[in-house]
Amino acid sequence: MSIKLEKLVEILQDTALKNEMINAFGYGEVSDIMNLKLPFLWLEPTGSIVSGGLMNEVTYQLDVFVMDRLIKGDVANWLETTSDTLYILHTFINQLSKTDDFINLGLLLQQNITTEPVYESTDDDVNGHKATILIKTPRRIATSNSPHN
Repeated sequence: MSIKLEKLVEILQDTALKNEMINAFGYGEVSDIMNLKLPFLWLEPTGSIVSGGLMNEVTYQLDVFVMDRLIKGDVANWLETTSDTLYILHTFINQLSKTDDFINLGLLLQQNITTEPVYESTDDDVNGHKATILIKTPRRIATSNSPHN
């Protein structure tokens, strides 16, 4: 049985909402972000790679955003939102690789994740941070368990 993107997003959402610093979760294109309780975590899929000797692994590439309210013109708030969102993103990444689902399903989070600041990325005046994560999953597809059309 392979891990479908839908199951992976479910695991990421569950992990995000268990984090006491994250108040909402969203999924889709960043342009779809609207009126979420702050701070929030947003997940945008950006691709996948099928690999391995028998093409038996799938690596999902996802952009993870943690965003919070920006008070324009308030320098202290600017620093606070970028600092807090980076901390929240780091704790989310740390929690993710330690979840039971992650361990039991044989998921592997790529090492050396780079984060970057995101400034005023939506009409809602939010600042935050983004990380691009790669999650390798086992791919157990054979003719006996794969649908045919």
